[in-house]
Amino acid sequence: MVDTTVYAGHMRAVIYARVSQDRDGKGRSPDEQINALKRVADSEGWEHGPIIRDDGIGASRYSGKARPGYAQLTDTLRADDVLMVWEQSRLSRQVGEIADLLKLCRERGVKLYDGTSVIDPDNPEHEYQTTLSAAASALEAGRTSKRVIRNARARAESGKPHGDLGFGYRRVFDTDGSKRYALDEPQAALIRKAVSDILTAGKSITRIVKEWNNSGVARPTRKNHADEWQHIVVKQTLLRPALAGIRVYRGEPTDTPGDWPAIITHDEHLQLKAILTDPERYVAHGPAPTRLLTGIATCGKVLEGGNVCGRSMRWANQGVTEKLTAPRHPQYRCPLNHVSRRADKVDERTREIMRYLVDKWRARELLATPEPDETVALARIELDRLNTDLLQAAKEEGAGQRTRAEYLAFRDGIMPRIERQKTIIESSAVDPILYALPWDATTTIADADIDQQRAFIRAALRVEILPTGRGARVFDPRSIRYTDISTRGPATVLLLRN
Repeated sequence: MVDTTVYAGHMRAVIYARVSQDRDGKGRSPDEQINALKRVADSEGWEHGPIIRDDGIGASRYSGKARPGYAQLTDTLRADDVLMVWEQSRLSRQVGEIADLLKLCRERGVKLYDGTSVIDPDNPEHEYQTTLSAAASALEAGRTSKRVIRNARARAESGKPHGDLGFGYRRVFDTDGSKRYALDEPQAALIRKAVSDILTAGKSITRIVKEWNNSGVARPTRKNHADEWQHIVVKQTLLRPALAGIRVYRGEPTDTPGDWPAIITHDEHLQLKAILTDPERYVAHGPAPTRLLTGIATCGKVLEGGNVCGRSMRWANQGVTEKLTAPRHPQYRCPLNHVSRRADKVDERTREIMRYLVDKWRARELLATPEPDETVALARIELDRLNTDLLQAAKEEGAGQRTRAEYLAFRDGIMPRIERQKTIIESSAVDPILYALPWDATTTIADADIDQQRAFIRAALRVEILPTGRGARVFDPRSIRYTDISTRGPATVLLLRN
């Protein structure tokens, strides 16, 4: 800077430190920046103030990430502060942001220290030099971004991988120092077997997780990540296009195949993707629900400000303890302990409401099961034909009978037709209330299993457990609010009285 005046007096040093990336370890970490700036503050006699930092976040317009530390400066800076940074680019690489910061400092009487000198925002020459420096930083950030994008595109067009290929592969360094990827045979064998089991035997991901964890082949881990394989990790691993030698750029496969060996075929990848991403495919994880209202009933306590708690009720089953000589009845309890109620009483009351609704709907002839729709049947036939055509096109590409470009053009043309048939089928999904019970005159709520009863409640009722008066010992049916949310009549609050 032109003016190197050192501002003394009773000033408070507010330190801001930031680093985006430092892969080679040559940059200054936030801790190093902070320690160096503290020494400067001590030498100038400035009082130590707040220390604010943003780790791993860029400051250019290409970053796309918010900087919570930088945003905090607006509330932190006050008169007679000096905002200290290791260098100006730590604050921002955007001209507009620097201009706004200078304006804020000028209005509040704040000085800047940029690692070499103190900047007075009221000084026009200082403002000019600071703006020029910001423009130079913005130019450098723009050039870097374009260079990174150009290099990424070039690597994609040549089939080079983007980063590490992950499980199933290992890096190999040739005698000339170049790097390539080869198969990690034990890992690749696990992948091939898993894909084959899913495609030919319909094996679930849950069973594959158990097999992989028992195989002794550990999953690649990072800090604070579990060592064992988990359901979502195995699924994501098997769905990687790289396993079929497919190079992806910006979310789309490129015309150039990857320059690494494939573990599975392109055809297998497409079949696997169709199975594991099918929205109609649902595999339950964990135990099946055994309670009528867990995760369905909600807490109806009104909080300050008029909002209702609304948390889903949990199952609480307290046994014998030192203070409790006899076990309590199981309860539905708010996770914030606002309300609790005897579960058996609530379940009994809920089934009474369900019977009331069924009787009311039957009396009004609102439970007629619709006849099968011919349009839906035709849509299912057409969907099967389109999926077969798409699979055949993938096989032809794998056999060299179609080029990659021809396959992509065929896929892009057929996918809207597939989605259109799916929409027709989904629009005719079975009504949860019609599913919940076999609707003949002799059937009762007790004839339905727990899944059917829960499906009925989700589709027909909103259940809220309300607070009761202090010391209430007798179950009050009016403390459970039921609201008819079905489409079989106007939504009404049902409070049946015995």
